[in-house]
Amino acid sequence: MFLELDTDASGTLDEGELCAALGVRELNSATKATFARLDHDSSGVVHYHEFLAATLEGQNLVTEEVLQDTFDRMDHDDSGVISRENLRALLGSRATDALVEKLMSEGDLKRNGHVDYEEFSAVMRAEDVAPMF
Repeated sequence: MFLELDTDASGTLDEGELCAALGVRELNSATKATFARLDHDSSGVVHYHEFLAATLEGQNLVTEEVLQDTFDRMDHDDSGVISRENLRALLGSRATDALVEKLMSEGDLKRNGHVDYEEFSAVMRAEDVAPMF
């Protein structure tokens, strides 16, 4: 669903894309408030991980089992980490280099070139984890 809404393939959803998806010219105050709650980092856009976390949380699905299963599906080569190649495979033809780099920078909290389960879990639970250099 995220990829369908992300019409400019930026890896984020903005209010314009949400308006287009809803078929409205302008968001009402309730929808704007919901959008703001999804935008955890107050960047003015909803990032893929924020959307995914809200989707899971909204369905009361943020459990250790679901997180581990989701991580395992993204780590399709069973390397124990989510790599750029994993993201490209997940996103398919929409995986521009810029989008992959943006998603990696959001998830790679330790700045070591991949996303391990600890980082993935922290991002999905919207926890603050200090990067480890």
